[in-house]
Amino acid sequence: MAKNSNQIISQAVQQELLKRNVDEDDDEKKQLKLINLNPYPGLIRLLDHSDENVVSDAISSIYNLLQCGTDTTPSDLLHPHFEKISAAGIEKLLELFQKSNQNTKVKDKIALCIGRLFRAKEIQNQQMKEQVIGYLISLLYVPDQWAIDQSQIVCMGLVQNEDHPDENVVSDSISSIYNLLQCGTDTTPSDLLHPHFEIIQEEDGIEKLLELFQKSNQNTKVKDKIALCIGRLFRAKEIQNQQMKEQVIGYLISLLYVPDQWAIDQSQIVCMGLVQNEDHPDENVVSDSISSIYNLLLFGTNTSPLDSQHPHFKQISEADGIEKMILLFLRSDQNQNIKDTSALCIGILF
Repeated sequence: MAKNSNQIISQAVQQELLKRNVDEDDDEKKQLKLINLNPYPGLIRLLDHSDENVVSDAISSIYNLLQCGTDTTPSDLLHPHFEKISAAGIEKLLELFQKSNQNTKVKDKIALCIGRLFRAKEIQNQQMKEQVIGYLISLLYVPDQWAIDQSQIVCMGLVQNEDHPDENVVSDSISSIYNLLQCGTDTTPSDLLHPHFEIIQEEDGIEKLLELFQKSNQNTKVKDKIALCIGRLFRAKEIQNQQMKEQVIGYLISLLYVPDQWAIDQSQIVCMGLVQNEDHPDENVVSDSISSIYNLLLFGTNTSPLDSQHPHFKQISEADGIEKMILLFLRSDQNQNIKDTSALCIGILF
């Protein structure tokens, strides 16, 4: 035990000396020197310490080290410190994360640490996957701006996994993005741009999603979620890419008639969200919305008895869609194509 304590003290002293003696070095050299001291074993052992402040400091140190590794290496590669922390270290982080009486700030940092470590690696531990990713997404909606910002960075790092050669990593990535977007959809007004649209776009995430969607050998469940992700992202935004518009919206409509109830329900939610765009100030968004609703209604007409109520009548009515389409049709300044399509939609519904 004394030996372990001495090792920890020795590492702490070395780190302090390093901090004082390399002030004139650039940041990258500081980081390399610090990592070369192999601080993780000592820091991981400190997680068992009885003093909560010591544990908190150890987690903060691990977090800062991982952040350095994240910032100085390509995001599509395994985190450079993954193997240094080791499986035992990750298990210790998870164990600490799962403590019911855990300090919130510490728990936040542990989740962020695990998220950074698995940026290009499948989380095989199902419990870890569900708990940690769920927690990271929940951090996007807390009153702590630091937690929001850091969680957003970690979550959006998942976008980088879309072209990973491991299908499981891709599947995990898409599921995480889907959950993230769903959370954003559920907590913001549907007539506004999706809160994560710009961040995903900045990471070339939309192009990657489309590229992945278009792969001929794509897993069906993954393809479904990609289409739903794109649909959520463009809830109040014109899809300017014509190929994306035709392929993804067509696919979303087709999901309404598959034997998978989850896919039907989710596609219905995304498709019906298009109704909200009818009073959007951007004429292109309105045009896309009406065209999509028309295709959706036409599909419903072709797959249901003519003597029964249209299968989407109730949902569109509940969303005030019929009133919106009538107002759209009656507008004197309305684009003729939008006006015609609105009339056809109303006719199909009745």
